[in-house]
This record gives sequence, C-alpha cells and structure tokens, in this order.
Amino acid sequence: MAKTTKGKVVISSEVPGELRGRLDARAKEENRSRSEVIGRAIRFYLEYAEVEKANGIPRPKKGKGK
Repeated sequence: MAKTTKGKVVISSEVPGELRGRLDARAKEENRSRSEVIGRAIRFYLEYAEVEKANGIPRPKKGKGK
C-alpha cells in the first residue's frame, strides 16, 4: 500500500465501471471528493453490514481429459 499524508494509505480495488459514475455523482451532490465518498462507504459497510461467511474454498475445475 502506498502511504500518503496524515497517516493515510492508498487501497485499490477493481469495481464495475458503472460505479465510477455513481461515485462521482454522489461526490458532486455532497460536495466531497470521490475518495471521501469511498471512505465513508467503507466505514459504513464495516460498521453496519452483516457478516456473510464465504461458501468455503471453491474446488478447481478439472481440465479436459481428467
């Protein structure tokens, strides 16, 4: 993770392209930066979302002829 000022770090994630437009629209509506909106969303998720356990480790698909 790349460090920035004030003890913050940069975290990256791949998301569907349509989210960028939605994030930017919300940021404009709230007069915030995209980064602020993402940070608020992450904090909200970590505080209020229910924990969902993953369905274990998926088994690899067998190749042809196996």
